[in-house]
Amino acid sequence: MGRGKLTAEEIQIIAANPNITTVNGNRVVYTDAFKHHFMHEYLSGKGPTQIFREAGLAPELLGSKRIERATDRWKESYFAGSLGAHKEGTIRHRELVDNPDMTKEEKKLLVAQQAIRKLQRKQKQIESLQAENEMLRKQLRALLGECAQK
Repeated sequence: MGRGKLTAEEIQIIAANPNITTVNGNRVVYTDAFKHHFMHEYLSGKGPTQIFREAGLAPELLGSKRIERATDRWKESYFAGSLGAHKEGTIRHRELVDNPDMTKEEKKLLVAQQAIRKLQRKQKQIESLQAENEMLRKQLRALLGECAQK
């Protein structure tokens, strides 16, 4: 138990935990609330295994490697300021690959829609930066003009 692929019984037990978003044979996805709770407790001095156990996630079931990898990922994300920062409505590649109910065409459509939204956000960002650059150019010209007059 708790090593490599999860059995159907293990998946059922883990999925029943409110700290879990999704689980399959290879992957366990935790709620953002649990990730934040974990980091709060971890930074307060508790060990990862103890935090998982207190959350009803038996280390014997998950395996020490899963806990270790989750801890490393969450620490890195926490200190980068991005823990649980994925945007609502975005589809991660893994979620597409793991969803047996979606056809290949549906997956392609979702990826394309997500790419369009990302391009639109980037275009807005570019426009904002261009406007800021123009404003800075004007300020620089004004300052250079003042210096030339002196």
